[in-house]
Amino acid sequence: INVFVGIHQWVDEFLPKGILNIGIQTEQFFDANGQKLWGTIRQSHLRLMCLKFDVILDFTEFNRPAYQNFNKDCRLVFGPYIFPKDKVAPSNIKSNDICFVGAINERRKKIISALSFEHSIKVILNEFGDQLNQKICDSAGVLNIHYQDGVYAEWPRILLAYLNGKILIS
Repeated sequence: INVFVGIHQWVDEFLPKGILNIGIQTEQFFDANGQKLWGTIRQSHLRLMCLKFDVILDFTEFNRPAYQNFNKDCRLVFGPYIFPKDKVAPSNIKSNDICFVGAINERRKKIISALSFEHSIKVILNEFGDQLNQKICDSAGVLNIHYQDGVYAEWPRILLAYLNGKILIS
């Protein structure tokens, strides 16, 4: 099985033949009210994803309208279906930092600067894997701030907090 996470950024035409190719789509195209969000993708790119991947797991049902022109070409599963079956225990706190992981735009910058916690907010950019998990694991929790106004769930950030046994402040 070949699993590619973040297919909104996928550009490679060639996927391995003879194995199951699963594409995981994590971006938000629409919110719960049908409002278009920043993650809206070009229809030509979405069609290519539908034709190339055997299955696409999209983290949110709210993105269903983006695929309406490709239903016959796409094997879609809407999730999130990303949380483990076993409960994750809270982890020890080694730092009083509350971590924010993600791109910083003007909206997020304004909110972070206006927040008042007894803990400092540590913004983590361009760190992934073990290095990122260690910083989250050592922290007091994870801060979630939507990229833009809307009613939607930041599944990757929620999962990041949960898997590291941390609270999520949203």
